Amino acid sequence: MLSINLERVYNYIKKCLDKGYSPSVREICADLDIASTSTAARYINTLVAEGYLVKDNDKQRSIRLVGAQPVRIPVLKDITDSEVAGYAAFLPMSASQEDAFAVIMPDDALRSTGIYSGDIIIAVRMDYAAKGDIVVAISDDRTLIRRFVSTADGYALSGIDDLVTTDKCRIVGKVIQVIRRLD
Repeated sequence: MLSINLERVYNYIKKCLDKGYSPSVREICADLDIASTSTAARYINTLVAEGYLVKDNDKQRSIRLVGAQPVRIPVLKDITDSEVAGYAAFLPMSASQEDAFAVIMPDDALRSTGIYSGDIIIAVRMDYAAKGDIVVAISDDRTLIRRFVSTADGYALSGIDDLVTTDKCRIVGKVIQVIRRLD
């Protein structure tokens, strides 16, 4: 049985993982009003030692729930087509990510964020987005991967050289991971 503080930290981490990201120690401190980063780190290490969490000490934001297993998902060249270009190993951070899909980044519209043409984009199916999310959308039977932004006229999808209003596209997923091959 977990102490109240350990349970609060575990539930917070689980909530973040359900949203698609692993929280940092500083985020845990800020959101749970924990004064010391060493205290939050101690809580995480206790949860790892007691078998509730797994983390990779060599990587930032690598906390995941125990039992998460890699899943092979097909990588589509284009989401409007069902042609499979290959398969990607994906480690879901939570059960809510079972509806993940992968698509090849079609262009360099997000190169300023470090996402380039040819990268493999892992996304979770959803038809809505929050401001700032990177989304997968369909516009005129082509795949768009852009940032969801607010404009004076409403909402739009923004790339480096384009702005597509949301009435001209359909959001199909939220990007949660990018995989790049270096060969």
